[in-house]
Amino acid sequence: MGIEIVNHQNEVRIYLRKIQNIADILFSHLSTLEGKMIDVAFIDESTIKILNEKFRGEKEPTDVLSFSYINSHIDSTKTNTSENQQQPIFGELLICPKVAFNQAKELKHSFEKEIAILISHGLLHLLGYDDSSEEKAKIMEKKQLELVEKLCSEINSQEED
Repeated sequence: MGIEIVNHQNEVRIYLRKIQNIADILFSHLSTLEGKMIDVAFIDESTIKILNEKFRGEKEPTDVLSFSYINSHIDSTKTNTSENQQQPIFGELLICPKVAFNQAKELKHSFEKEIAILISHGLLHLLGYDDSSEEKAKIMEKKQLELVEKLCSEINSQEED
């Protein structure tokens, strides 16, 4: 169980091993996900734009979409993008690297940090966190910041070894 990363785009180069390490560390800090399977798929800008309009009514590309398959009418063994097609998944994150790359540039931090922020944001949505109101968004942002700080600390420790 854990997180499986797949790349279905070629707009931005993805270093899967590095991103997998980031995702694994974030996942490990969310004990409520223990024993669950999450897929993270990197998709192109046109695809995420279509999905964002279909599921959120927004006619523009977004950075990340989260889909929980718990209590859903969707059979996750049929929609699963992972290589392990028989493993039912808890949820799926769809991330657009092109949007993430542009956001990272705008915010003046690394692409990898932006991906970490998006993965943590998506995982929190799968756990029921909501950012639809200012109050709820503050709670979610605080938890997201904690996760990214733990990630940075753990990566720094790995690099020192």
